[in-house]
Amino acid sequence: MLDKELLKLDDLKYRLYLRSQNKPATTFEWCNPLMADGVPIYARQKSTCSDPNIRVSYNNFQVIQRTKAGYLAGDIKRTYTDEIPEDVRAKFTHFDNLNHFKSLLKRLMFSCAGWGNTYSLCYLDKQDDIRIKQIQAWEGKVQYNEHGEPEKGFVYYKKDERMHIWEYDSKNVTKWLGSKSGNSYQVVVPPKLHGFDGIPLIEWRNGDNCQGNAQQAVSLLDAFDRLISDSVTESATFRAAYLLLKNMGLVDDVVKEKMQKTGVFFGGENAEARFITKDINPEYIKFVVNKVWSGIWIVASSVDPEALASLSNATAFQISQMYRNMEEDAKDTEAEWKISLEYLDRILKSYWHGLDVQSVSDYSTEDINYDFKRNIPKDVMTWLKDILTAGGRLPQKEIFIKAGYDEKKAEELVQEAEAENYEMLTNE
Repeated sequence: MLDKELLKLDDLKYRLYLRSQNKPATTFEWCNPLMADGVPIYARQKSTCSDPNIRVSYNNFQVIQRTKAGYLAGDIKRTYTDEIPEDVRAKFTHFDNLNHFKSLLKRLMFSCAGWGNTYSLCYLDKQDDIRIKQIQAWEGKVQYNEHGEPEKGFVYYKKDERMHIWEYDSKNVTKWLGSKSGNSYQVVVPPKLHGFDGIPLIEWRNGDNCQGNAQQAVSLLDAFDRLISDSVTESATFRAAYLLLKNMGLVDDVVKEKMQKTGVFFGGENAEARFITKDINPEYIKFVVNKVWSGIWIVASSVDPEALASLSNATAFQISQMYRNMEEDAKDTEAEWKISLEYLDRILKSYWHGLDVQSVSDYSTEDINYDFKRNIPKDVMTWLKDILTAGGRLPQKEIFIKAGYDEKKAEELVQEAEAENYEMLTNE
């Protein structure tokens, strides 16, 4: 019997997906920023020309996703020991080319950085080649045993008020169809071999808590958008004061609401009409906006694009610290992904040594590894080299390591910088 609770659509992850597309997320709850309607300012509506209630939205959610995907999944390389035969390497090359594997990995990382996890499904095409495609977090589930090994996988979606479900075990795939009430399921395609020895649905996690980088900064993203929207609206309406009216007799709520939108408020019983001036401190507003902005990137373990756009205002140490924060987060994701990649290699081998009838030499998946080469923008590293040449406070090698390079690559960059300095001196 299928577990109805297990197959419940993940509304939160779907709403986070809508946020990344800068679309309303269908629900509006002030008490829970994650469930807000895209961002709270999506609730704004233009009332009159004099009260536009302007909505401004920065899609920093997607910026965080793209930064993480480019930094960690921009150039993942598969490496082999000498024990891996050439025909096995050729099989992997064919699989990579057929599925545009590097692009797929980047899409998977983009999803992980947004809502914490995603899935991929291996299946056989009409030519019996292995295909792999992404399954979003709200369309898939994997059940694990007490040892952390996958026991069952489910791919599902809702159509015509019915749940369509594919259930995978280690050998077979079964299709179920739910009733419109959702209280019962029936088998519409009996179990048949899927071609792999293991669950072909693989989970890819952003970390052990399955939280996205952008998800963690949702409340700050909303706060920034509201601050900017309020400031722009204030400037557009030229409001320097509100008019307070008291003891004006009976006024219904509809009229009160309309007048309040134009800056007129009711209050008290004593007859009075006066302006309430607002003393706006632009420096305070700037301070709050800047603090919220910088907090977004710290909480999301991401790099502030404004800081990189004005590198002359930052020190080499500050820039390296930005990447150090992102690097610590990247190591957690890399550890989770290496588990998924190793499991994918086992799935591929099970087919190449199973229904594919020994099409490749015997080999161990332990002899296949993955190198997560960090992808730091070249203009940033060029600037860092210039700072170092000008006399940075930290040793060159240490700064390159803090910027995300491994020790070997950092040493190479130091030697390049020293060689360039030597050439400049000799040319003079």
